[in-house]
Amino acid sequence: MTTQLKVLAYGRPQMVIWTNQGDALLAGEDHGCDLTAGSISTGAALGDLYGYAITMMGEERLPAAFISGSTTTSPFAGLPVVDQPTIVAS
Repeated sequence: MTTQLKVLAYGRPQMVIWTNQGDALLAGEDHGCDLTAGSISTGAALGDLYGYAITMMGEERLPAAFISGSTTTSPFAGLPVVDQPTIVAS
């Protein structure tokens, strides 16, 4: 997981954000997003977070756009593909 966090920190990735309603948004469409903060938590109780919390920030002229046709198995469906995207997953 540390390698994926380094890739996020060095680049300015575009991000697909999933809402609780099942909608997908594209953040950082023109300028990408920056990794601005992060922390590692090791909880003691069963329900405590044991993992990473990161903050990504993008500065765009317009709000994040909804992606129509996007699914959890194909998050980039509905977007024109210029280059193959790099998908960073744990």
